[in-house]
Amino acid sequence: MSEPPGARRFNLFSPAGTIDRLPYLVCGLLFFALKYLLDYVISNGVFSRSWTPMSYLFPQTFLAPPPEAATAPAFYVSMLAASAPFAWIGCVLTLRRLRSAGLPLWMVALFLFPILNLLLIATLVLVPPLRRAVDPGEAIPLECVRPRPSIASRFALAVPVAGVFGIAGVYVGVVWFQTYGWAVFVGLPFLIGLLVVALLGRELAQNWAVCASAALAAMAVSAMGMLLLAMEGAICLLMAAPPAVAIGLLGATTAHVILRVPVTRNRGFPIACVAPVIMLVLPGLEAWHGAQPERRTVTTEIIIDAPPHVVWQNVIDFPELPPATEWLFRFGVACPVRAEIDGRGVGAVRRCIFTTGTFVEPIDVWEPGRRLRFAVTENPPPLRELSPFGDIRPPHLHGFLESRAGEFELTLLPDGRTRLVGRTWYENHMWPADYWRLWSDAIIHEIHGRVLRHIATLSESSRPLAAAGAPLETR
Repeated sequence: MSEPPGARRFNLFSPAGTIDRLPYLVCGLLFFALKYLLDYVISNGVFSRSWTPMSYLFPQTFLAPPPEAATAPAFYVSMLAASAPFAWIGCVLTLRRLRSAGLPLWMVALFLFPILNLLLIATLVLVPPLRRAVDPGEAIPLECVRPRPSIASRFALAVPVAGVFGIAGVYVGVVWFQTYGWAVFVGLPFLIGLLVVALLGRELAQNWAVCASAALAAMAVSAMGMLLLAMEGAICLLMAAPPAVAIGLLGATTAHVILRVPVTRNRGFPIACVAPVIMLVLPGLEAWHGAQPERRTVTTEIIIDAPPHVVWQNVIDFPELPPATEWLFRFGVACPVRAEIDGRGVGAVRRCIFTTGTFVEPIDVWEPGRRLRFAVTENPPPLRELSPFGDIRPPHLHGFLESRAGEFELTLLPDGRTRLVGRTWYENHMWPADYWRLWSDAIIHEIHGRVLRHIATLSESSRPLAAAGAPLETR
């Protein structure tokens, strides 16, 4: 049977053409169900690894190595190969929907990032197809359609509302659901930027600089509000600022390009409606998912001009360290003070006293002059927050950055000196892990360095070589 003149077949693999909201949603749900079934068979059936729909939203599940390390390459290759056609189909459908809505096609890049892809899909399901308010042949300036609103009056409404929205989002994620993850550090800044521009209105949203300024102001209001309400301290806010600012500006840019399209309907309203719903749903899903963090190892070493048996005596316990000069410790990060030990041999208990509390370390391996290994059964807070209210205790100070074990390894070098290696095994329950591990690794390296240099000073006290000049290596 011949096709009617002008008819075109729907090709899932071609990005040409457009698609409306309902077909986009239905196709997306169908392909998601099919992809989940395939991924579940590969992950659970072949590699004996759990897989849930939340694994797509929070990628730490996929990135964590399989229980059997030898199967890791095969697992990653299989999952990526199975995902390739679905990723292409998703990009094709999203490109068509963007074209239908009159939005820039580069926004399809958001489809490839977790959390942001969910926000993009929700936006595309809500934003109506492009129907221009004026005839394409006419050049009627937007400011001629209605009076341009005052920037000050719109800022006075949009910035505080979006700022309070950010405070509420942190409260929901951190206090209600006890999670510091993708929802709080990625989803929420994006929503703040999206919401503040939607509240500015279509006229002011035409100017990207105005949108960016509003997003930065709203995030500043959120940060100041959390500081003044004693929800967070200055240290955590400064650590979270780089990705939050970048993602908040991305959210503002997304709203900017959506609202630039001249249409008869107000597109800011659906954005303002969907943001609070997503704010409540995302942290709840992340908490329910309950992903387990990767156990990381931080290793630091130093060469000491003393034999191992001398160094050993200063490893198992040591007197009080001099006042800290490193900027991390001066700003409140937990700083080692001294070490004590009760007993000798396996079963003895070592206590490392820090400025924020005490690490309790039962000894597992006791090899004098060679190796000391211990578990960590109690962790003090990793830092003291800077706050106008003094010693506040936000949830991330308890149970989110935890040491699990530690080790000192001593090696006799041919020239009679000692290589002393310090190791810490720890877990960080904050995501995105790739960002927060930059901070946690750096903090633990600084702690290692301070302790190792002190041990070197004590061990070399009768030697001509000063410990301050001893080389310190980290990896």
